[in-house]
Amino acid sequence: MVIPMLSSVGLSLYERVRSSPGLSLAAVFGLYAAFWVLRAVYYLTLHPLARYPGPRSAAVSTWWIYRLSKTYRIEQRLEQLHKRYGTKVLRIAPNELHIDDPSFYHEIYSQKNLYQKHPYFYAGFNAPGTVFSDHNFGLQRERRKLMNPAFSKQSIARMQDVLDETIRRACNELGRVKNDGVIHIHNFFRCMTVDIISELAFGQSLGLLSKAQDNTFQQPILEALDFVVENVVDFHYWPLYRGAANVCPGFITRIVAPKTLKFYFAVQAIQGALKNYLRSKDAMDEKRRDATIFKPLEHLTNRELMNESINIIIAGSDTTATTLGFAIHEILKNPAISRKLTAEIDAAMPQGFKDLPLSEAEKLDYLSAVVKESLRLAMPVPGRLPRIVPGAKSKVDSLIVDGRVIPEGTVIGISAWSVHYSEDIWGPDAREFRPERWLVEDSKRLERYLVTFSKGARICLGINLAYAEIRLTLAQLFRRFTFSLDETMEPIDTEKMDCFTTAFGGTGPRIYITGERV
Repeated sequence: MVIPMLSSVGLSLYERVRSSPGLSLAAVFGLYAAFWVLRAVYYLTLHPLARYPGPRSAAVSTWWIYRLSKTYRIEQRLEQLHKRYGTKVLRIAPNELHIDDPSFYHEIYSQKNLYQKHPYFYAGFNAPGTVFSDHNFGLQRERRKLMNPAFSKQSIARMQDVLDETIRRACNELGRVKNDGVIHIHNFFRCMTVDIISELAFGQSLGLLSKAQDNTFQQPILEALDFVVENVVDFHYWPLYRGAANVCPGFITRIVAPKTLKFYFAVQAIQGALKNYLRSKDAMDEKRRDATIFKPLEHLTNRELMNESINIIIAGSDTTATTLGFAIHEILKNPAISRKLTAEIDAAMPQGFKDLPLSEAEKLDYLSAVVKESLRLAMPVPGRLPRIVPGAKSKVDSLIVDGRVIPEGTVIGISAWSVHYSEDIWGPDAREFRPERWLVEDSKRLERYLVTFSKGARICLGINLAYAEIRLTLAQLFRRFTFSLDETMEPIDTEKMDCFTTAFGGTGPRIYITGERV
């Protein structure tokens, strides 16, 4: 109530100044400054979150959290601030709290307690009405109901031939460049995962693997996806920038913001694949068409289909590629892990390089442990997923953290970073890559705290596909090749960046192929 009152006072003062020629321009600026001072005083002393610890600059404006987000190291800084203030609940914006207590994760992100997504935050993804970004749970539930069958374990198992074919083609590409020097393996994985998800979505892939020219595996569409990821923070906190990007003509964009054209390149590529699907769907093999992600969505408008397409391609490629890049880096860093994994894969594929049924890959204990540990530490989405504390009418129990009831309407979030690095859960070696933690008798309890794909009603649709891709890719790679790390690359543990999704700074992980085993 106070902020609308201040706004009303400011507006009336402005009208008075405008109608009084005797008042100077300095008076106008003075009144404007007074408004912002009063606003800051309210946020610091009278706002319901005024008693929560945190930087004072965070309490008065979202500028603080924006600037921190632009460092792409936000989770590291929030972790430090929790320790500095000695609190599990940290104020990080005028109406937002960050919670560093994994025990509350399943209460906030659950099937039962439907905490609404924060509309302002998810609007930053610039894809309204999609299963990922829309905060309307009714719409999201209906959309998920349509898409769930395509992402079920049964559907992924039926589509394994698509995965195998693309992974086999990817391995052949590695064989082609094995003698050309260092390989940018993260870009390689990105090409592969884009080809897989586009094949599953549209019935035909974008063909990035076949377009690769050298061992960097760089592609224009990857640069475009990089631009999207690096600018998502600006889209979150600058709605005008987001709106301008949507309506600005191309010739102006070339002059004002030429890098934005990379985004248009990605949009055009995805739009072309979607149009091809819509044109050819009636001639497509019925079984193949029924298995595509977009078959149950064909009734949507072109705009809705395009928004879902962009989300699916980005979410279904870079996240899995990041996990694979991190996994191969950690495996090769530790020869004991590499030897143990290779021995298990060799035993499962004694006849040499061939397709491994997914059901058999899932039975490989050490491979599964490596996959889970990679998903835990790679953290494709390390940051908070903001939710709004519901009111009494929602019949959701009050959220009490550190003995305090979190006020209704407060934006809150717990990050995967906080959960996956908790020493209370994972032990003093929480930051170490140790697959063996998943092989002990009580390891089942850890599954509850593996929140890479979130939890509850809004758990990531692609969880089964991601597990299948990572398992099958690692099995085929380590059955066919031997590798070594490029010792000259920048250390990726300190170069991972939080651009909502995890990105690698510098060159990212790079490897050499030292031999082909079959």
